[in-house]
Amino acid sequence: MNNILILDSAENDYEILHSVFSEKHCVVFYTRSVEDAKQKITEQDISLLICDFTQDLEERTEFVKEVVHNNQQAVAVLISGKPCFDDFQNALSLGAHCYLAKPFHKEAAANLIEKIFQCRKLSLNNQILMHQLKEQSIALEQRIKNRTKHLDLLYNIGREISASLNLNQVLQSVVNNILTALEVEVCSILLYDNYEDKLKVAAAVGIPPELMNKIRINPGESISGEVFLKQDAILVSDIEKDQRFTRKSEEKYYTASLICAALVVKGESIGVINVNNKKSKQPFYDEDLWLIKSIASQAASAIGNARLFLNLESTYLQTVNVLTSAIDARDYYTRAHSEHVTSYAVAIARQMNLDEEEVDIISQACQLHDIGKLAIQDSILNKRGKLTESEWTQIKQHPLKGAEILKPLVFLKEVSELVKQHHERFDGKGYPFGNKGTEIPLGARIINVADSFDAMTTDRCYSKALLVDEAIAELKRNKGTQFDPEVVDAFIEALKRRLV
Repeated sequence: MNNILILDSAENDYEILHSVFSEKHCVVFYTRSVEDAKQKITEQDISLLICDFTQDLEERTEFVKEVVHNNQQAVAVLISGKPCFDDFQNALSLGAHCYLAKPFHKEAAANLIEKIFQCRKLSLNNQILMHQLKEQSIALEQRIKNRTKHLDLLYNIGREISASLNLNQVLQSVVNNILTALEVEVCSILLYDNYEDKLKVAAAVGIPPELMNKIRINPGESISGEVFLKQDAILVSDIEKDQRFTRKSEEKYYTASLICAALVVKGESIGVINVNNKKSKQPFYDEDLWLIKSIASQAASAIGNARLFLNLESTYLQTVNVLTSAIDARDYYTRAHSEHVTSYAVAIARQMNLDEEEVDIISQACQLHDIGKLAIQDSILNKRGKLTESEWTQIKQHPLKGAEILKPLVFLKEVSELVKQHHERFDGKGYPFGNKGTEIPLGARIINVADSFDAMTTDRCYSKALLVDEAIAELKRNKGTQFDPEVVDAFIEALKRRLV
């Protein structure tokens, strides 16, 4: 229903207009002064203002301008008993829809009012459409910005996770990037364990460690298991109301909205990514689902490559360890030598507070430190008498031979360097390069002490084993010459603390 406000001093004009509007089921308000009209404007939502310009021209002009300016949906019609062309032009300049000259008949007024209402309806529809277009334009612009941002993010994530073949680094990188991209508190990656036939948490942030270790999801069970089997992605608006979600699986999340996406490599599911708990407490949207699906696609390839590399690495190491065992078996006196050296070197490294990655490199290098002896003849290795100069030259080549054997294994590059220098002396009188002090990698200096201690405390074809105290005294005596003083001190402390 339209509300009509008439500002006119002539009652006969009002009666004609009132009759017209009544037939159209409009509510008509009649005022004689601008002051009353202003009051009525504040009280009612006016659709049409009809204003007589015969009197108080200046005051009514300002009033009409104000109404048209402040109420975009109101239509103004000006009437006057003294019509002229200038009045018509002035009316349009004020924003009025039209100008109506007095006197007017009911039929003519009715036709004009009908056209005005039709125009007003078109105008309102146009305003609605323009508003909708503006909102759609803003939304589209925002979507383009978000999509551009997400594509840039995907590029950076892909570059970062493909730069590493370390499975744990890849998994943690994926989790950290998702946490940052979606500003969430909880993200987990579950990988399928072929032996247990279950999905297990491989990396997560926001899930208590004690819960991570307990989570075991059967394929097809709960949301993760279902997504895993269907090789799909899903956005759950409310976990608590979704019948697929069950606490029996111990798959626990902390807000109502969740995204779960399968990790698929060459048509085979290897796990799922779960994302939950936006910091803003807002639910996830389709754009978030698209982003997680895209990340899952990249992550699946990176995880697959890392796992393949891990398997290859394990196979290589097993092969090399078999060769190392063969070395120890060639010499009765040096059986289990590599294991002993590894035990001593790891104890030293931990006493010196090295990080676990460095400890692991040293451990691998100890197991492989004598692999170069595969290139040395048994007759030289097991010779009971004094070696000739030529034979000793061959023995001193075994660190380099070992590095050559390991060279094709690019993932053992750091290990190979320790193998190459484990016979260097702190005073520079070692072999094969004659490096000294900190020119020698710390890991090699540690292995040198561990290797020498085991040699001194083990019966050899050319010497009897020393007692532990005697071997320690020998290490102390050679501090600063053959051995790094800090490494010797760390080993002695490790022995006291029974870390070996």
